[in-house]
Amino acid sequence: MSESVENGTIRILSPSMINKFDASAPFGCERRWWYRYVKGLDEPQIGNQYLGEKVHALIEAFLAKRELGMEIPAEDEALGIYLSGQRMVEEVARRTILGVETPLPEFTLDGTRVQGYVDVVTSDGIIDWKTSSAIRRYGKTESDLATDTQMTIYALAVHPNRSTVKLAHGQFQTKGTKRANFVE
Repeated sequence: MSESVENGTIRILSPSMINKFDASAPFGCERRWWYRYVKGLDEPQIGNQYLGEKVHALIEAFLAKRELGMEIPAEDEALGIYLSGQRMVEEVARRTILGVETPLPEFTLDGTRVQGYVDVVTSDGIIDWKTSSAIRRYGKTESDLATDTQMTIYALAVHPNRSTVKLAHGQFQTKGTKRANFVE
């Protein structure tokens, strides 16, 4: 059994958990959600997920130290993807960053505890890094971000007293021509 669902009741919720249930979200599926969160079965990690995690690690390393701080072979695919958006990451580094890979503060929705991690918390917003095979096809637009479940929950949890919060995705394309895009 999963710790998220106990005796048919959701005890702990995360924005990604909601997206995994929502069939209209990319890769959302109620059955997949049930296996993961009710039965507690881990999904096998596929190459694209591993690649996305490596790109995230490079970004986090740069934002924490203002350098990559790790030895990466020049032919590493994740490094090539990161380098396509290095300028974007450097621009984010100029902002007032309050946290990188920051756990959500104590937060509940309708009595259910919400947990998760925000990629970047700034003084006036949040930034989430996304890797995608095709940014034009799968990347979010400004209007998408304004109604995105994950981003709005993060905004409510991290900046509860602000009337406006900047929501942003730093998007990295993993297939074809490596490129990056920043949407806010």
